[in-house]
Amino acid sequence: MKRIEFLILFFVTLSAKAQVTDDYQQVDEFKTNKVPVKVFFKDPLKIILKVYPDFDTLPGKEKNEMLDAYLHNNILYVFQTFPKNAVSKCYVLKGNENKVRTARFYDLQIVSCNLTALNGPYDNSVEKTINKVSVGGDFFEHMMLFQNPEGKKALGKLINIWGYFSMIQPYDNVKAAITGIIKQDMDNAIPEDIIARPELMISPLFDYETCALKHVKSKTSLVTVYQYDESGKIIHEYPRTEKDNDLYHASTSADDIGGPTAFPFFSAADTIKEIAKSVFTVNSTQKYLNHYLKNIKVFKNEQTGNVERIEGTLLIHAYSASGESVSYELYMAEFGKFGECYLPKTIKFCSPDDTAYKQPRIITSLSYELKE
Repeated sequence: MKRIEFLILFFVTLSAKAQVTDDYQQVDEFKTNKVPVKVFFKDPLKIILKVYPDFDTLPGKEKNEMLDAYLHNNILYVFQTFPKNAVSKCYVLKGNENKVRTARFYDLQIVSCNLTALNGPYDNSVEKTINKVSVGGDFFEHMMLFQNPEGKKALGKLINIWGYFSMIQPYDNVKAAITGIIKQDMDNAIPEDIIARPELMISPLFDYETCALKHVKSKTSLVTVYQYDESGKIIHEYPRTEKDNDLYHASTSADDIGGPTAFPFFSAADTIKEIAKSVFTVNSTQKYLNHYLKNIKVFKNEQTGNVERIEGTLLIHAYSASGESVSYELYMAEFGKFGECYLPKTIKFCSPDDTAYKQPRIITSLSYELKE
């Protein structure tokens, strides 16, 4: 694991340089609105192999972690426009390290770049950052893995790579998404709601949130799905392990149910009301919580004031061609002590009629790596 931490640091350092280098290859050239566009790609796998030549010998899990760390911190594609009598612009598709537990973790930075060659440096100023880009995934058409006939057959398909099933993203999807934004930029018509704004950290409501932000380095979730027979006996268990290296952003994202439910992050702006001795209801103003939880009750220890349990109604969203549907389950988070903090320890999702939480459909067991 130390090797992966070193490589993450190395990849972050690479991204800080913010310039195009000789590692880019031109992969396309076209016109949009009569303006020439050149497209350059930097293959993450080639860069990783330069840093770690024995990459191919690693287990699949470590390969995936290294690739994910690189992609979250570095540039993947650059679309460079060459308008007549105007400043050239670069549209830079780059991973965002703060976007966790989602496949669409890329931003598009719009940068004035008076480049006559790929080696030239960018201006330091970024005109705009688009934080809603319809590009996702870890594997792309121009990567070295897919440059042979067999590799090209995998484009657009879900295949097993290094022990994990991943979609191989065709370049046409990337091109369509970014070209659309380029056209909007040329017309000065980029929608305001896709432009990134300075992040304002949410002020925590409960002590466990403040304690976690101060002391927790990472969170590991063992998520187990259970199936029962008619008598209530477990007949199948399906465990998987997930890890969050950014507790705050995982918990305040509406992209994945695991983050906000494994660590409910309430805001000081939320409304709290005591309805019984040390039992409180919370009316949250946070979109990510409202997307997954309602009817929230917080139970505190009468002597210490520490949160011991959170209960609520879980909203499970499903999407299809006919639209969105929502089903409901019971939700309970039980707390335990980790170092100086009392934090969520066990999360249970149960059917609406299982009010005693005796046959959870899913149990998530949480552990934390604490800062030294």
